[in-house]
Amino acid sequence: MNHIEIPIQNTFYNSPIVNAYLQKSDVLTPFYPNGFELEGILQSAKSKVFDSDKRMCLVEVLKDQYIQSNIDIKNTTVGKNIESLLLKNTYTITAGQQIHAYLGPMFVAYKLLSAVALASACQNLDPDNNYVPVFWMATEDHDFEEISSIHLFGETFTWQKPVNTNAAVGSLSTAGLDLLGEQIKAKFKNDPETEAVIQKMQNIYNEIPNFAAATRKIIHHFFESTGIVVLDANEARLKSIFSPVLAKEIAHPQPELIDQYSDYLESHDFKKQINPRESNLFLFHKGNRERLTLNGDHYLTANTKTRFSKVELQDLLTSNPEFFSPNVALRPLYQEFILPNLAYISGGSEIVYWYQIKGLFEHYQIDYPNVWLRKSGIIVPSKIAEYIAKAELTVEEMFLDSDDLTTIIANLLNACNSELFNQVSIIQDHIHLLESAYRTSKLFNKSTLDLIKTLKHDVNRLQKEMEEEQINLLEEAPIFSKIIKIKDNYFKTKQERDLPLFTQFKHMDIFNSPILYNNYIKNTNLLVCLA
Repeated sequence: MNHIEIPIQNTFYNSPIVNAYLQKSDVLTPFYPNGFELEGILQSAKSKVFDSDKRMCLVEVLKDQYIQSNIDIKNTTVGKNIESLLLKNTYTITAGQQIHAYLGPMFVAYKLLSAVALASACQNLDPDNNYVPVFWMATEDHDFEEISSIHLFGETFTWQKPVNTNAAVGSLSTAGLDLLGEQIKAKFKNDPETEAVIQKMQNIYNEIPNFAAATRKIIHHFFESTGIVVLDANEARLKSIFSPVLAKEIAHPQPELIDQYSDYLESHDFKKQINPRESNLFLFHKGNRERLTLNGDHYLTANTKTRFSKVELQDLLTSNPEFFSPNVALRPLYQEFILPNLAYISGGSEIVYWYQIKGLFEHYQIDYPNVWLRKSGIIVPSKIAEYIAKAELTVEEMFLDSDDLTTIIANLLNACNSELFNQVSIIQDHIHLLESAYRTSKLFNKSTLDLIKTLKHDVNRLQKEMEEEQINLLEEAPIFSKIIKIKDNYFKTKQERDLPLFTQFKHMDIFNSPILYNNYIKNTNLLVCLA
C-alpha cells in the first residue's frame, strides 16, 4: 500500500484550533500539563490511580457484552486485553463515536486506528505497563436522524426507525437494517467485494436483534486483529460506579463550571462548541431519553414535563442508576471515571469541547486525559494519482483552491505557446520604440504616425485574441476538465465525512498494513492512501 503524507496546514482539514494544537501553542498549555508529545501520556501513567473494584466491574461488563454479541474472545487479543484490565498497571487509550447504521463514515476507522496506534506506541516505549485501545460506542444518543442515513452516488438511503421512540439508539432493534442493506447492496452489483461486506453486516444485524450489540460484532469482525475493546457504557453496573458524581449533579448543578475555559478559549478567538445547560443530565423516562431541566428546587423532563424533586431523583438513582444519562458535557467525565484512561482520541471539531469542560474535571477531581488529535486521511485510487502525476501536478497541489489550481494548469498547458507570446511582446516593444523615435524624427508626419498607431492597435488586438484562444484551449483541454473533476471528487470535500466506511473494506490493507500503522500516530500530517 503506497501512501503520501501532507502537512495538515496545507490541506482543508485544518482549522484555527487544529493549527494551534499542531503548533503546540502556549494558549493550549493549560490542557497539556505533561506536554503535547507521546511522553506526556506515559508521564500521566505514573500518577494514575484506578480502583481494583472498578477494574473488576469493567471486566465483568465487557465479558457479558461480548457474550451478548455472540463473540468468543477466548484465546484472542481482545480477550487478553480485557483480562489485562484487571491489572493495576493496565491503562486505556480511548476513541469514541456515535454508532451508525452500517458503521458510518470513514473517520470512524481513523478514530479507531488512531487509538490502536497510540496504544501500541505507548506499549513500545513503556513495556512495563499495559496499554489497551478502547472504542467507546456512544449508544445513549437519541438523535436517530444523525446515524440512520447513508449517502451514496448522490442518493440518500435511510433506515426506517423500528419503533416511534426517542430512546437511546443503542437499545433499538436492528429491524429494518436488512432492508436498508438490500437497497445499498443493489448499488454494488459490479463490486462483489463491497457487496460481500454489506452482506456480512446484514447477516450480523439479522443474527443480533440489538443495535449496539450488533455494532460491536461488526467492529470486532473487521478490526479484531487490532485488539481493540468495544464498550457500551449504557449499563447499570457502570452507572452505579458513576453514581456519586451523578448525585452531586442532581443536588448542585453548576453550569458555570464550563464558562471558565470557554471564556478563556473565546478570548483567544476559538469558537466554543457547547453551551452550558442548567443540568447535565438526561433521564430515560417512559421509553424516551429526555433532558432534565431545573425548575427551582425541582426537575422537569423537557418533553413530557414530568416533575421530580431532587430527593425523588436521588432515590431513583439509588434504585435504577441506568435510568440516568450524561449529556455531551458530562459524558467525558463518565468515560474517565469508569476507565483507567490516559488519552482520548478527538476529532478536530470535538477537541474544543473537551477543552471547554476541563473545569468540570477539576471540580469533580477526575483525571483529565491527554486529548490527542485523531488522524485524518483520504483514499485516492492509484490510477487517479498516476494521472495527477502525468499532468505534472502533485497530490498536495490538488488541495489548492480552484483558481490557484487553474492557474497552475494554464501555465503547464501554455508553456509550449510561451515563445509565441514572447514574439508578440518583442513586436510590441519595437513598435513602442518606433513610435517614440518617429515623434521626434524630421520625417514626422501625422498620417504616418496614425499608421504606426494602427499597427500598435492591431498587435495589441492580436495579443488579446491569442489570450482568448488560450482560455478556450484550457477549457476544452481534456486534462483540465479531468483534473477539475478529480478535485471535485477527491479534494473538494472531506471524504472522511462523506464516504461510507464499508465502501473501503475491500482495501483492508489500508487499515491493517504495518507500514501505514505508525502513520496513525503522526497526526500532524494528512494520510493519503493510494488504493
